[in-house]
Amino acid sequence: MTIMITGATGQLGNLIIANLLVRVPATEIIAGVRNGGMSATLKALNDQGGEVRCIDYDRPETLQKAFAGVNKLLLISSSHTDDTVRQTQHTSVINAAKNAGVEHILYTSFAFPQTSLKGSSSVHRLTEQVIFDSGMKYTILRNGL
Repeated sequence: MTIMITGATGQLGNLIIANLLVRVPATEIIAGVRNGGMSATLKALNDQGGEVRCIDYDRPETLQKAFAGVNKLLLISSSHTDDTVRQTQHTSVINAAKNAGVEHILYTSFAFPQTSLKGSSSVHRLTEQVIFDSGMKYTILRNGL
């Protein structure tokens, strides 16, 4: 079983990888990073046999290859400030994951996105719908801040 965490250089990504490293073998973890930055957590992952792959939400043509061999994918929501861009990024990741054979997608959403018609909550609502429509198994992680 291999799990990839996107946005692995961010605060949440680093925390998730650090927690996974004490629960599963590093060889089952892949960190998805946008740039070559290596935090202490990612260095520890790499040193223990884990993998670091380039995952750039803005380069959809590279995503399917990056997801090769991944069973579970944690899609950490994009931090882009333009919601239209964020939605495009999320959709590209979900489609590439499905095409790469990812079995289960986990998504960091927001609490009660169905009740909001605008703003960031609508991006999460729309992203969740793309996930539901994908046919993949899913887990939606809803943050209430």
